[in-house]
Formats: sequence, C-alpha cells, structure tokens
Amino acid sequence: MAQKDTFENNEILKNLKTLRNRDWKAFIWSLFISTILWFFVALNKEYTTEIKYPIRFTFEQTNVVALEPPPPFIEMKVTGHGAILLRKSLGLDVEPLVMKIKNPTRIKYMTAKTLLPSLSANLRDLKINYIAQDTIFFNYNRITMKDVYIRTDSTKIRLRKNCRITSPIQVVPNSVTFKGASELVEKAPDTLDLVYPSYEIGHPFSGRIPIKYPKHDLLVVNAERVSVRFDVTQYREQKQPISLITKHFPRDSSVYIQDPEAWVSYLIPEKKFRKVKDTIAVTADLWKVNRKDTTLTPDLFISVSDTFREPKIIPEKFKIYIDNAKNRHYWWNRRR
Repeated sequence: MAQKDTFENNEILKNLKTLRNRDWKAFIWSLFISTILWFFVALNKEYTTEIKYPIRFTFEQTNVVALEPPPPFIEMKVTGHGAILLRKSLGLDVEPLVMKIKNPTRIKYMTAKTLLPSLSANLRDLKINYIAQDTIFFNYNRITMKDVYIRTDSTKIRLRKNCRITSPIQVVPNSVTFKGASELVEKAPDTLDLVYPSYEIGHPFSGRIPIKYPKHDLLVVNAERVSVRFDVTQYREQKQPISLITKHFPRDSSVYIQDPEAWVSYLIPEKKFRKVKDTIAVTADLWKVNRKDTTLTPDLFISVSDTFREPKIIPEKFKIYIDNAKNRHYWWNRRR
C-alpha cells in the first residue's frame, strides 16, 4: 500500500514538471482573448442601472445670484446597452443638459415632467425609467445694496481707572454699504456696532477698528474697518465736606436738620486738581421734603460744571426733625 502511494506522488511531480516546461505565453494570451470576448459580449447585453446626468441652469440677467445653487446632477434610472451605459458612467460623450430660466427670481422650481423631454433628447440611446428628483427647487435673488450706519457706544469702551472720554467719538466713515443677495441684504441690521479694543485705554485714542456685521459668502461690505478717534482724560477722585444751605426753614429752628453737613465726591482732571470748595453749593429746600418719611434730598449746584465729573452728595437724603406736633401740622399743611 505504501509503495502504491509513493508511485502516485511521483506521477504528480512528473506532470507538474512537464507543465512548468510548457509555453505559458500561449496560455496567458488565450485567457486574455477569452476575457475580451466575454467583455464585448457583456457590453452588447441590456442592463438597467442608476446614473447621474449633469445639468446646468442658465439665465440672461446679470444682477442675479443663487442663494442656494441648484444641483449639478440629476439622478435617474435608465435602461440600455452595456457599452452605452459604460460611456455615460465614465463621462464620455456626455453633453450636459442646459435649461434656461426666463425669470429666475420668480420661478422657484422645475418639475421632472418639465425636464423629461429635454433629457430624452440628450439620451436617445437610453430609456429613462424614472427621475429620482420629482422637483428641483431654486432660490435666486437679485443683487441689491443697503447703507448701514455705524453706532458708537462709549459704555463698551474699556478705560483705565478714573479715566473718562471727554470728546465726541468720531467715526470715519460713519456708514458702510452692503451688497449681495436681496434676502441677505434685507436681513442686515439698520445699525452696526464697533469691535472696541479689549485692553484698557488711558490716553486719547486714534486708530482703525473692525465693525461687527453678519458675514456670508454672498454678502460683501465696502469697509470692514473704520477710523475711530476720541479724547481720554485722567481724573482724580476728590471728596470734601460742605455745609448745607437751608431754604424755607423757620427762623426759630422748630424744623431743622440735626447734622447739616454733607460730603461731596467728584472726579476732577489731574491737570486741574485743586480745592474747589467755593464753586460747590448744597441746598436743602424744606418745600421739597418727602412727607411719608420726613426726609429731604438736597440739591447740588456747581458753578464750573465742565470741570467736574460724576458729582454726588453723601448722604443722599437728610432726616427732618420737628420740635412738636403743632409745628408739624403747621409746616405740613403750609405747602398743600
């Protein structure tokens, strides 16, 4: 039995050796020719498949832009010979379907039924079974323009401690022009804000800073930065005591303020820092008393108000005292 197996193995080795000695070129050529023949036979058969056919939409107006571009291809299911389907799939001998839109800003869609005659004319060698898209939608806008003013807001400018803006904020130009799709232009705000520096400013400012505006590929602005200038002054905080000047109080002191002295705090420019006691007066008018809580809010008078910033009286209110109920009734009813 072992001798038989050995004999069979030797025969197989002999056959393989004989095969290796044959002409492999003839075998490969025959295989190649067979494949080519099979390929051509397959191309002559009829198939049904899905293809993407290029489409292009045109219009005569020059001041029109597509807010959303229409699809560049139409997906459809077709039937035809393999050779034709292969050429269409590879993009060979394919003429894009050109559809002209008469009024792109008013026509918002095109149905597959409208496209079918033109597609059939371009694909005469194929049978169109159906078009995947029932409707192709358009969104064309006219190109319009809009002027938008630039708004200044001093509260958004970061200043160093006790620094204040002491001049109007000059902006050049004070408006910009948007140009683009009408739908985007209409949504643009009527005013725009500036993007002020993030650092604290302690000196007069002059520079070009960006504006804050809605950005879109179909919306352009004629200026993204504007020139801004304003003066900044360094102030010092000052606080001083002031005696109240009473008005309409009785001479007999039956109605009085227990501590008729106030503190006045204010900011004054560093360059003009000095004692300004004679230019400040605080008046307490009894006729302005609050009858509900018997308090009085004094009035502050400053003769050189352009020098001061943010003046305030401490305390803001003063308590009014009356000696007896008879005087209270007299004074409370005197001004009614």
